[in-house]
Amino acid sequence: MNNQADRRRFLRVPIDFRVTWVSGEGTTVRGAVGRACDISQGGISVFLPKTLHIGETSELQFKLPTCAEPMRVRVVLRTRDSFRYGFEFLSLSAQQRGILQQLCQTMAALA
Repeated sequence: MNNQADRRRFLRVPIDFRVTWVSGEGTTVRGAVGRACDISQGGISVFLPKTLHIGETSELQFKLPTCAEPMRVRVVLRTRDSFRYGFEFLSLSAQQRGILQQLCQTMAALA
């Protein structure tokens, strides 16, 4: 029987860092600050004190421990369990994807 981990395209690794969620434009911008709990090349799981809806697109900004500059990426909300949200990355550059791949491989080797 396949479980969710078997169906994932990318390896997820546990991690903890600050994440800023932003949605909207102009004068209707909303935001919240939360914590990442795991990450992969395809997405990120975040605890946020905000009520979001499946399918909602927004942006996340975060600074990885292996990177000097913060990443800002477009995401879509795929899963929700209370205030833990699973976001899929929509707009990673090749450089960002490479940084995430390296981070995930390093974290998996340390586990």
